[in-house]
Amino acid sequence: DELVEQTQESASVSILDGSECVNVLNKPSPRPVRYVNWIGRRLPLHCTASGKVLLAWLSPAERVALLPRVLQRHTPSTISSFDQLHQALDDVCAAGFATALEEYEEGFCAIAAPIRGHDGQARGALAVSGPAFRLSQDTLHEFADVLLITAGRISAEMGFVAADSIARGGRLV
Repeated sequence: DELVEQTQESASVSILDGSECVNVLNKPSPRPVRYVNWIGRRLPLHCTASGKVLLAWLSPAERVALLPRVLQRHTPSTISSFDQLHQALDDVCAAGFATALEEYEEGFCAIAAPIRGHDGQARGALAVSGPAFRLSQDTLHEFADVLLITAGRISAEMGFVAADSIARGGRLV
């Protein structure tokens, strides 16, 4: 609720289920033009912000086991090369969040951060999504701090203790 209030965009929680991510929680934006998501919606991993978050903290072997042999192109912006995807996942780990700029659906963008379990593993992804005309890459990056703080609070409620983390600019790394 706080994330939607602060961003005025839709928020969702997804978990890994087989080789897809599935939405388990959704709160729509209060704006009339918004990203519509629903509980139970299954999405690909390679071209969604939540999917990239769920992939990023897996081992290379786990990634290979989950990804299809061919990365399906959904829009002209979809990552369809494994080299590009692996570079994007490295970037996700470095930044602590993932973005998707019209990669799965034209006209919609998202940013997601990991929800960690007590063992530090990414057990879910918290995402903010909305129409591309409002959510440029710069706007998504402006949402990064509030998203990371919210995901960090949820992770702490799940028993994650960031003992080796350093607070830097509002982000736990």
